[in-house]
Amino acid sequence: MTREMLRAKVHRITVTECDVAYEGSLTLDRNLMDACGMVAFERIDVYDVDNASRFSTYLIEGPRGSGACGRTVVGSAIFTLLVAQPVNNADNHSNTRTCFIGLRSALQL
Repeated sequence: MTREMLRAKVHRITVTECDVAYEGSLTLDRNLMDACGMVAFERIDVYDVDNASRFSTYLIEGPRGSGACGRTVVGSAIFTLLVAQPVNNADNHSNTRTCFIGLRSALQL
């Protein structure tokens, strides 16, 4: 049996830019990606706190200090979750990295 486990989470970041013609991906601040161990083009799940919408997409590296850009409304609070299949049984939820975001999308470790 294979299991998918939460590997990384960016908790409640504010969307700083929105583009209606966006390809469907999410651009995320490089500082946040580093802090959570995320890499470009990984599949992520995005949860919009304000309107309860959810979608899966892939991650694009954004400039440091840029926040998040995607196909949700500017000012929306979102969660990004990265779920992966562990390589071996020793990999479990204790390896999960969560980045909590404060006011103005400031990283709080």
